[in-house]
Amino acid sequence: MNGLVQIISNMKKIWLCIIVFILCILNVNAEDKVTVYFSKCVDGDTALLNINGKDEKFRFLAIDTPESVHPTKKTEAFGKEASEYTCNMLKNAKVLQVEFDSKSDKTDKYGRYLVWIYADGQMIQKQLLQNGLAKVAYIYNDYDYVDELYQIQNEASLNKVGIWSNNKNLYTVTFKSYKSTKKIAVTANSKIKEITANKKDGYIFKYWTLNGKEYNFDNPVNKNIVLTAKYEKINLINFLKNKKYGVIILIIILGILLIKSPKKFKRMLKKL
Repeated sequence: MNGLVQIISNMKKIWLCIIVFILCILNVNAEDKVTVYFSKCVDGDTALLNINGKDEKFRFLAIDTPESVHPTKKTEAFGKEASEYTCNMLKNAKVLQVEFDSKSDKTDKYGRYLVWIYADGQMIQKQLLQNGLAKVAYIYNDYDYVDELYQIQNEASLNKVGIWSNNKNLYTVTFKSYKSTKKIAVTANSKIKEITANKKDGYIFKYWTLNGKEYNFDNPVNKNIVLTAKYEKINLINFLKNKKYGVIILIIILGILLIKSPKKFKRMLKKL
């Protein structure tokens, strides 16, 4: 009897630890917007802003605009337009806010703050991409809004807006998944980012294929290609392995089976 009480007590402690762990994961990415004030325009993806009473340089996270004021580089096509567009948004905004990304360094090697920047609630990165005045760039982690930025860039490039208007070295990558076809424009010799496949009831997405073989997203694109989603019929083990907290749930299930039915525990263990 004492042994059973001890097991129940230990299980309660394990459950409590799991709940605390999950809550920490859910809250770790929470970032608040901070109000800043315009000080000076710099170029399309950089600005001097006042934060906490001090002027600091801010670099817009995850994008790159054509050069317009670089000391050693020539002004690039649409560099002036990008710089003017950003400057107008900053100057005319009633409210300027910045947001730090929990998956990014707070500053770069030049001491500039790396941020998502908002003018009256509109993210400037998105506006620049939408108008073909920037590219998605410098992605060193799974930043919060990168997937959305790639979608906006893709639409601009397919529509040949701004910097994409005279680009002849563009290829189309077509992603085909269950009841879905998406096209992404990509410049020659560049890599593409894997997108999320459409869900298919009763199946789990495994990977993207090219001509029947798993596609390597490290390969540069040099022609138009069609990628097809590979699915696998679902079972409990695969389902749990592919869920965010599936491994934790699987461990809990195995723990319960070990206590209540050692035979079922052994059978399930063999399937892993």
